[in-house]
Amino acid sequence: MRKHPLKAVLNEAIPTLTKDMKSRIVFLPVPQLLKNMEQEEFYIDVDIPIPIEISGDDTDEIENISIESILSAMLRVIEEGGAKREWIDYYSSFVLFLRPDLPSKLKEIKETKGLFADEDYLKALRLTEEGKAEESLAHIRAFIERHPLEYKGWFILGRTLRLLGRCQDARTALEKAIELGGDNSDTKNELAKLIL
Repeated sequence: MRKHPLKAVLNEAIPTLTKDMKSRIVFLPVPQLLKNMEQEEFYIDVDIPIPIEISGDDTDEIENISIESILSAMLRVIEEGGAKREWIDYYSSFVLFLRPDLPSKLKEIKETKGLFADEDYLKALRLTEEGKAEESLAHIRAFIERHPLEYKGWFILGRTLRLLGRCQDARTALEKAIELGGDNSDTKNELAKLIL
């Protein structure tokens, strides 16, 4: 087995990815932190460097490597495709080994990626969660006007209307959410709250 330094050292022969001027990905030899994981039934390939996200030229961060920072950097490399195919496949396996729940979360994020950028959706969601249903209503209606086939908008509308005591309108909105693909536990729970 090849020996690697306990302290990670930047290797300029290995590529770096620059997301913006504030952070970049550097690829490092496998740190001891990961070598210890082999005991947990995951093969650590010492020939594949590990990505780490650092801010600018601040290499001090490299000495404080955590599993979460490695996972975050691996996900970024997978998303951006900024490495050899073999590395990306390895990173995908590594991430799935540590976080088997991730595929469903990634699918949900991918499906709703455009929603998270919508200002009205975000405001409506935040205001509803804060119990400010009256303020939320205008934002969620504006969102639904632009995205009438997105069930999450109808779900938030249903929740907002329930908070306002407009139970029949809430039921109609939640039924629309189900019709559009939101037949999940959150929607069913909201419907159940209308019966109580």
